[in-house]
Formats: sequence, C-alpha cells, structure tokens
Amino acid sequence: MNALAYLLVSVALAVPAGDEKKAPKDTDKLQGLWQVTAAVRNGAPAPNPANFGNSSYTLVIVGDRYVFMMHGGTFTLDTEKGYMDLQVNAGRYSGKTVPCRYELKEDTLTLTMPLSLVNPVRVPERKPGDDPVGIVYTLKRNGKASKEDAEKALKDRTAALPDKLPAFGPAGGGGPGGGGFAPGKAGGKGGFANPNAVAPPAAPPAAAATEKLLERILERLERIEQRLDALEKRLPPPK
Repeated sequence: MNALAYLLVSVALAVPAGDEKKAPKDTDKLQGLWQVTAAVRNGAPAPNPANFGNSSYTLVIVGDRYVFMMHGGTFTLDTEKGYMDLQVNAGRYSGKTVPCRYELKEDTLTLTMPLSLVNPVRVPERKPGDDPVGIVYTLKRNGKASKEDAEKALKDRTAALPDKLPAFGPAGGGGPGGGGFAPGKAGGKGGFANPNAVAPPAAPPAAAATEKLLERILERLERIEQRLDALEKRLPPPK
C-alpha cells in the first residue's frame, strides 16, 4: 500500500507544472468573426434582417481589439458579472467607454448594448417580467474564418471607420446603437439604419462648444425616441 502511494506521488511530481491543460478563457473563445443574425431594440425586432449580411454587422475580435458597426478599439471582460466593456478609440464614438453585457454559449454570442452611445450606461440585468431594454444583438461565429481573415478584417474595417463627430443623415451613425439605428422613424421600430450607407463629407474640426452642442442634440433626439417607444406601447395594435 505504501509502495503504491509512493509510486503515485512520484508520477505526479514527474509532470511539469505548466503542462496541465488550462480551460480556455472567454477572451480566447471570442476570437474571430461574429455575424449578427438578430437584433432587438427595446423589444422590437429589426425590420430588415437581410441587412445583417453587410460587413458592418460583423463583430471582429483579435486579441483584445475589436471593431463593430461604426466604432472600434479594445475591450475587457468580467466573466463573473457578464460584463464586456468597449474602450472606443477609433470611429464615431472615439473616447467613450461603452458598458455592455454579454453571454457566450458555444458558437452563439449575445451582446446587449446601451441605447445611447453618446452617454452610455450599462443596461440593467433583466429580471422575469421586466420589459426588454437596450439593443440586444445575437451573433453566430464564422467557423470558416481563419486568424488571418480576422486580422485583415480588423485592419480594413478600422481604417474605414468614420470620423469621431456624428454625421446626421441617411447613414444613421449618430443614433443609438453605434450605427445600427437612427433616431427617427416610429420610435425605433423602423429606426434600423443601413450602416453601409454613404455618409456626408466629414465636417472640419469643431470647437469643444460645438461638439457639446451636437451631443445635447443627440441626447434630445434619444429622449424623443424613448417617449415615442412608450407611446407606441399604449396604442392598440393596428387592425
């Protein structure tokens, strides 16, 4: 009996400390290309899911870097709380930190983003009976994409991101969702904009006061949109 115990201890000591297999972290599992397959804004689904085939609806992750919609930068995870925080350093919301929620199940990623990226606030955890809030994206992994494909996509998409200041018009990038929604039609139900639409020419650098004015305009548009959402919920369904 003592000889058997001695043998087991000897075998255990013979295995180098760093050779045991470690469970992959969520950061490792997120690497690659993720395609949006569904999007819901405050409970209202996207009216044109065919748009999800556009490259702008692809989340690219390489290392701790990302690009999605009209913004890109780095991200950090809190796996215990299910937090995914985006530090935007390129694109429309450069300088902002976007607090998101995420859930990863095999090759399906659910990403919940705040309605506003002008003054982003983390969407509270939804409890049974709560009305859905925020923008919820469902994404599927592109299993055919290689590491090289992801690196190229990250480089190309980041280089093509728009300027920091929001552009008003058909591009919809100044609205909630970082390019996926415009603060206009039907309180958001028709407010999914085409992220590939051609944006107007970039304006010259604005003074700090002008930028604050634009942010206040966006905030007011978002408040109007939220009121329209609340109003629609009180109206009877169309016949």
